[in-house]
Amino acid sequence: MRTKGILIVMVSIIVTIFAAVPGYGFDKSKLNQLLKTKKCEKCDLSKADLHGAELSGAKLAAAKLAGANMAAADLSGANLQGADMSGADLTLVNLGGANLSRAKLGKARMTGAYLTGAIWTDGKKCRTGSVGMCRKK
Repeated sequence: MRTKGILIVMVSIIVTIFAAVPGYGFDKSKLNQLLKTKKCEKCDLSKADLHGAELSGAKLAAAKLAGANMAAADLSGANLQGADMSGADLTLVNLGGANLSRAKLGKARMTGAYLTGAIWTDGKKCRTGSVGMCRKK
C-alpha cells in the first residue's frame, strides 16, 4: 500500500514539472534561421509564433507548421506574399489576416486552417468563416 502511495506522489510530481515547462514544437534555431534568411524548407515550425512576421518571398516548401489542440503555428497577420509553401502542412494554422497573395500553396495541407480576413493567392480577401479553404467575398 505504502509503495503504491509513493508511486502516485512521484508520478504527480513528474507530471506537474512537465506541465510547467513550455513545449515548443520546433527548434528555435530553425525559427531564427527563417526570420533571418526567409528560408526554412522541410523544417518543423509547429507552435512557432510568427504573428505579423515579414515573410514575403519566404521558402517554406514542405515545412511543418501544423499542430493539434492549439499547437499549430500562428501566422495571423503575417506577410507571406509570394512565399513558397508548396507541400507545407498548414493543418490548424492561424492565417487570419495574413497576406497570401501570389503565394505558392500547391499540395499544401490546410485542414482546419483559419483564413478569415486573409488575402488569398489571387489577391481577394477571404470572408468570415473561412476555415480550411478561402471563401471569397
